[in-house]
Amino acid sequence: MIPEHLVKEDYNKVIKVSALKVENKQINEVMNGVKDQFLDIQNVKRIVPFKNEKGVDNNLKLILLQECLKKDSFDSKWPEALKKKVQDFGLEIVDYEVNIGFDNIPVNEILEKIIPAEIGVPTGYETVGHIAHFNLKPQQYPYKHLIGQVIIEKFKNIKTVVNKLDKLHNVYRTPELEIMAGENKLETEHKEDKCIFKLDFEKVYFCSRLQTERDRVLKLIKPNETVLDLFCGVGPLAIRAAKMGCKVICNDLNPHCYDYLLINREKNNVEDKTLCFNNDARKVVDILVSKEEYKKYPSEFHHFDHVYMNLPVDNIEFCDVFQGLLKKGSPEVWNENNLPMIHATGFVSGEEEDECKQLIEERAKQILPHFKKEHIEHFNIIKNVTATKKMFCISFKLSVEDANDEPSKGYTYVTPEREAESYPIVKDFGKNATKKIKKD
Repeated sequence: MIPEHLVKEDYNKVIKVSALKVENKQINEVMNGVKDQFLDIQNVKRIVPFKNEKGVDNNLKLILLQECLKKDSFDSKWPEALKKKVQDFGLEIVDYEVNIGFDNIPVNEILEKIIPAEIGVPTGYETVGHIAHFNLKPQQYPYKHLIGQVIIEKFKNIKTVVNKLDKLHNVYRTPELEIMAGENKLETEHKEDKCIFKLDFEKVYFCSRLQTERDRVLKLIKPNETVLDLFCGVGPLAIRAAKMGCKVICNDLNPHCYDYLLINREKNNVEDKTLCFNNDARKVVDILVSKEEYKKYPSEFHHFDHVYMNLPVDNIEFCDVFQGLLKKGSPEVWNENNLPMIHATGFVSGEEEDECKQLIEERAKQILPHFKKEHIEHFNIIKNVTATKKMFCISFKLSVEDANDEPSKGYTYVTPEREAESYPIVKDFGKNATKKIKKD
């Protein structure tokens, strides 16, 4: 029978270890070179006071040893380096009892005691602000509340634990969540690289695990360049780029993302470095390269050096909007020498890198006829989604041939929910363009 509540006292126990009695002034010399032989248990001090019949001796300490190093196995099991320390310093070996409890046991070990081996413990979780986010397997569902309680008890900064119930099927890529433990509070603030991002985890797409990938892409961008982030969410890459000194055109179709984007650019003091849309990605590109429309916006946003696209399922297909860029765009802004570098995530089922690139080329050629795998300047596997499916990011410069081609006519725009508010406010460009979240 699965218990309903976590009982922390069930994890209390006493372990017996050996310890070295050491003078205070000798501690560093004794430990130097053999630190891996001393006790290493979560939240347990390896150096403790020495007590005799009169109380604490302020001149001596005990250094606790690994559980496997017992006094009676000194000759047979102790490493030579540690034995030499004992002999050189004339150290006394004594017995010591350590009280172990819930706070001293790693999360995985606790979960392994709760969840049967045939079911298995969760392989990991994502942390966003005060929220811990799991993707539990169906067989783990009966243990979800216990798993949540363990996380809440172990990590004081975690106030809410959630499980994603289904894949991201809707157009906004927002998850359906259930509360496993803690507060029913899904609005949070997340810190990344000295930036603060406010968001409602149930209403927007946000993945803290992609920080390493964002770090990598940002290293490819120079501080004085202009970036177009077509699926920017609440702004984790866009705002960080702006903090670097870039000008950034931000867009997301999800109105909740847009609302938080405006809040976050104000929180991070980048209002005058960002131009924010709440519109269809293709429409934003066509507006920005239109021979007339682009003039409505500040001149620093007329040209973009980089395009970042984090919509893995459809990124390649969205590249059709860049076909014929030089014919759609103003010659005052665009030419063959200043075409953008496109950074696009996606999924591929190849094994080796060359096979992956070949599969990407075959797919991309249907959208950009002149695309070749040799155009890929950077190729990175972000993660293995399954045994046969990988998430990748490629970086390639739009080719002159595709930019000079006839513009694609095979796409339509998605109408934003709040169409009247889907364009940037430029009359009072900067701080005055921000707006507060509307309450549902």
